[in-house]
Amino acid sequence: MMTHVDMGIRSDTGESNRPPAIITPHLIRVPRNCPRTFNIPTFDPDGDNVRCRIPTTSATYECGICSLVNGFSFDQNSCSLTYNPGQRTGYYPVELVVEDFPNKDITLSYSDGSYTIKWPQTMTRRKRQAILTTTSAPTTTTFPLKTTTSAPTTTTFSPTTNTSPQTNTPSAPTTTTFSPTTTTSPQTNTPSAPTTTTFSPTTTTSPQTNTPAAPSTSPFAPTTTTFPQTNTPAAPTTSSFAPRTSTFPPPVTTFAQTTQAYSSSIDPLSKLPLQFTVLVDSHTAPSCLDGDYFPIFLAPTPANGVNLPAYVNHTLEIEVRSKAQFTTIRDLIVTGPRGVSKESVSADTYTIKWTPTEDNLNDHFPICFVSEGRDRSNRVYHSELRCVTVDVGRHAAVVTCNETTITVEIAKTYIIRRNEENLHLNDFTDSSCNLETLSSDTHVVASISIGACGTRVEEDEENIYFRNEITSADPNEIISRQHDVEIAFSCSYPKRTNLTLGFRHKNPYAFREKGFGAFTFQFEFFESQRFRTQVDASSYPLEVYLKQMIFMQIEATTSIPNTELFVESCRATPYNNPNSRISYTIIENGCVKDRTVQIFPSSKSQFRFGMEAFEFIGAHEEVYITCSVLVCESGVPGTRCSQGCMN
Repeated sequence: MMTHVDMGIRSDTGESNRPPAIITPHLIRVPRNCPRTFNIPTFDPDGDNVRCRIPTTSATYECGICSLVNGFSFDQNSCSLTYNPGQRTGYYPVELVVEDFPNKDITLSYSDGSYTIKWPQTMTRRKRQAILTTTSAPTTTTFPLKTTTSAPTTTTFSPTTNTSPQTNTPSAPTTTTFSPTTTTSPQTNTPSAPTTTTFSPTTTTSPQTNTPAAPSTSPFAPTTTTFPQTNTPAAPTTSSFAPRTSTFPPPVTTFAQTTQAYSSSIDPLSKLPLQFTVLVDSHTAPSCLDGDYFPIFLAPTPANGVNLPAYVNHTLEIEVRSKAQFTTIRDLIVTGPRGVSKESVSADTYTIKWTPTEDNLNDHFPICFVSEGRDRSNRVYHSELRCVTVDVGRHAAVVTCNETTITVEIAKTYIIRRNEENLHLNDFTDSSCNLETLSSDTHVVASISIGACGTRVEEDEENIYFRNEITSADPNEIISRQHDVEIAFSCSYPKRTNLTLGFRHKNPYAFREKGFGAFTFQFEFFESQRFRTQVDASSYPLEVYLKQMIFMQIEATTSIPNTELFVESCRATPYNNPNSRISYTIIENGCVKDRTVQIFPSSKSQFRFGMEAFEFIGAHEEVYITCSVLVCESGVPGTRCSQGCMN
């Protein structure tokens, strides 16, 4: 299958263009009676827009089947595949093409510097420079760009399906040279005159009758060309390389110094094949609800599509927990970079481990996993597909403390570069707190006076601490659900000596509040939106990831009949103090204020809701949630409970 990546130097990053990071397990299983949707997360390191589509053109060698099998549907905007129940069972291959498109005007430049392309509005001609190589077992031969004439090379192609009609008529001999013009002579059902084929900025093709389909050309990069043919002997070719007799597939050839013209349509910068198989099992599931037979993921499993930081020579550990009511978790199917492994921690928990090396620095690696459950009859049920992208950086920071200043140097990782324009210290109103003054292309450098730029001073019996942070969070906001840069650094000053401390990574984030009101109310976390299983109190504080859904229930435990519970307000604070000056309103006057809050059906004595996890901007690791609740007589007009939301 064709894989195409434009390697031009981007004007927005100053680096070579990079393709999207994608991967899926090789096999996904579904029972035949349950509709299932698999969302395939796509991530582009350059921030380009990513599109998934079903390939349709076999002539460009982007697909073999070139259609979606009956019983499946695909949404290219969300890159999600849906299985629709039917009578079909067995293995069904899925072919996708993943493409990226810049979301802003950029210029791509190449090694000779003489041609550029402005993407996407202006399509101009540019020259591609590459090494002309032919790779075939067991040796690799490099051919110079000089046109010579050698003995013909005979190549035998295996039969494949051809989109063009053909008969058993020998094709004309072809002489291949490298020159700036292209001419293709007409062909009929009789032997025709020799054809001279060249490489030029524009390609003119004369009418053909009953001849093999011509290989396609990409407007960005040379591609691997496969020549489909049916019962028609291949023409002998006279070319600039030495004689060789081979059997299909032919060597992969990259042509150097060809000049191409762009079409009026906008082409993607990358075209990547993504292929996997869906196995439709012959058994039927008694229930298609997630959590019954299909495993569901529980905290602290990371959310689908998140970016996780990893550091060279430090082992990344991803804890994955899943559960189902009528099946037993038997396996976790993991697909990822070389060296990724899994370890069973308990009956329902696995740990995915991977240690990046120097070769992985500043790159991005998707890791996908599916939880597999089995019932008493050993029938298999797969969970949803979850994928995360691992961003590999170098865990390097140097903090220098002296009597008057604090200096911190931090290497610019991918996450830092992505948020570079928004980086600031706690207080950046003072011009001396500008991070751009001392920073370089490779490091962020800050040198501040002790006590300046929003530095907080703390003290205990042994030391005085000066704490600050470099962050990308919006100082005008209270909370954030984005993966902001949060690099906390500090200096500790004991009585006699100075100490230097590094920063620590703020992940994961803790929600600690377990109960509210010892006798009248209970405030608990639950594992899923079904509210069947409470989170074990021994696991508090609950550790969750940003944007992960957390599910809470407030219940009135009073035995007074004909009463109903009403939640008037809920607010979050970074400390175990409901009256903290830093707070975030979730519910106010009975009205939902946070856009992610979902209210779930419950009895009159309960209030069930869920929301996406967040963090307080600043060096706060925990979130405390306090709710104001009351009990009213049920069904009585005019009570606060019956009034509901009051703006």
